[in-house]
Amino acid sequence: MEEKSSDTIGLPAEAKKFIECVARKCSWRRSIRKEVRRELSAHFEDALCDVGEAEKNGVAQGLIKDFGDPVLLAALIGRGKRRCLPWWERTLLATVKIAAVLLVVGVVVDLVLSRHSSEALQAEIARLHSTGAPTSVHDIIEKAQQDPRTKALSKEERLKRCPATALLYEISDMHPELATDVHGKRVYDLGDTDTFVKQLYETWDADTAAAVSETLSRNRDLLEKIQALAALPPDGQNDIIWFQSQYWPEKRRELGVSMREASPTMGADMLTAPYLLGLLDTCALLELDAVHAVQEGGADAALDDATATMTLSHHTDMVSHTLIGTMVAVALRSRALAITVQPLLNRADVSDTAANRFLAVAAQMDCSEAFAKSLAWERMFMVSALKSGELENYLLSRQSDPSSLLGKLHGTPFDPYILRARLLPFLNNNDLATWIGYLNRLVDAANLRYPEYCAAGAVWKNDLLNTSSWIAPITKIGMPNLVDIKDDITDCEVLEDLARVAFALRRFKLVRGAYPDALQALVPDFLSEVPMDRFSEKPLLYRKAGEGCVVYSVGKEQDNEGGEGDYDYCTWKLTR
Repeated sequence: MEEKSSDTIGLPAEAKKFIECVARKCSWRRSIRKEVRRELSAHFEDALCDVGEAEKNGVAQGLIKDFGDPVLLAALIGRGKRRCLPWWERTLLATVKIAAVLLVVGVVVDLVLSRHSSEALQAEIARLHSTGAPTSVHDIIEKAQQDPRTKALSKEERLKRCPATALLYEISDMHPELATDVHGKRVYDLGDTDTFVKQLYETWDADTAAAVSETLSRNRDLLEKIQALAALPPDGQNDIIWFQSQYWPEKRRELGVSMREASPTMGADMLTAPYLLGLLDTCALLELDAVHAVQEGGADAALDDATATMTLSHHTDMVSHTLIGTMVAVALRSRALAITVQPLLNRADVSDTAANRFLAVAAQMDCSEAFAKSLAWERMFMVSALKSGELENYLLSRQSDPSSLLGKLHGTPFDPYILRARLLPFLNNNDLATWIGYLNRLVDAANLRYPEYCAAGAVWKNDLLNTSSWIAPITKIGMPNLVDIKDDITDCEVLEDLARVAFALRRFKLVRGAYPDALQALVPDFLSEVPMDRFSEKPLLYRKAGEGCVVYSVGKEQDNEGGEGDYDYCTWKLTR
């Protein structure tokens, strides 16, 4: 409590009261209040120094009347004192005041908006429960741990049930040595891999062969592990989750690597494959091995490298439960098709056995289904984040004394945890509700045909333009990117369709001696049906070109100029 000033000793009571009132109201700073007391006291003392004791009260009351309203006087004095402060101090004070006002307004508005969004989120959780969809990472992990078929098994016995997952994690931890320098181009320049592969084919010589062989020799152990993975079927979902949430964290801790515990708030971190982007380097190694096989061995071995990449893609999709994992899986498949398989079409030494093996592995993964699955997981992660916040509040209330201030604030709008979530835009319930709403749309539309999806996506993007950046900043920034992922998914699916048709055309010519006049001639002996162009929902386009033929898609822009446009990856040419 502030001490009484000694400056007012000897003054009449009315004067003391007036001075204290003005001093208290002029500023919150103690030094300024003290200075105001001293100045006013000096003024009263000067006026009363020649006045007798009997007249002091009357003179003091006159001075007080001359000063006027003490509140107004305090405001004037306070304003004058502030103007006398250094410029940097005035700026700091103004900034603090503006920030305080904005904070209060933001909290009030957010509390009003969050009531509606919280109700929407709770309704979403109830809806997911009614459909049987999971809403908690913790529940999924617990279900995997309590699987009655494996609950009684030892750790070693359970580990034997997920050999593919264990091997994929081992591969993910390995880093290919891709420092091969051929004709001024380094192998791990992944941004231009297709050009590099084409250059290798065109400029293959003894020096190139030696450099590539040396690189493959350095990575022989990794190549052997990839081939071993290609021979394994995918593990069961519960076994994969057990490996990720139990075995892998324990192993990392044994190796001295810090790992966060599998808890409701951290569980999502467990259910991802490590170093997924590093698998693109592994894909580059397989591409290099394929070129080497074509030049030094045979095309079947090169096609087997593409088959191994497709298997790696399928295992990656099974192990990862995020959109990042799906996109890595799709990128692996697209590169295997466009960079390795497409150049092999015109090789006479590609056997039907190797081609059928490749096509069978390619058919194991449906990219649109993988997209829908990862979107559903992303939605569950978001809902799980909300549920985790509720769990934290519940534990807090159980551990806190209900009679304490923290216990009394629990469950009210002033709960510290609730305020923290509401004051941080990234944790704002409005943003969560908006994001989950769009994820629901994406989950429902993931398997739509491309033209229908594009029409729906155009509506969503228009809705996003009208969404407030203050209410849903993350949704507004991130959701357009999720909507456009369908383009990459469709690219990959078109490449797979083109590969099936191209290998069927090869077989047709081997049997009939020439390419057909139309793709329908491939049905039913070489294809069960002619695939539709996923971009246009019309049959894939085809034309004969001299002794060869061209099969192609119109591409995303719906115009590939007769197979001579900018979409080289959508145009597959057979010349022999």
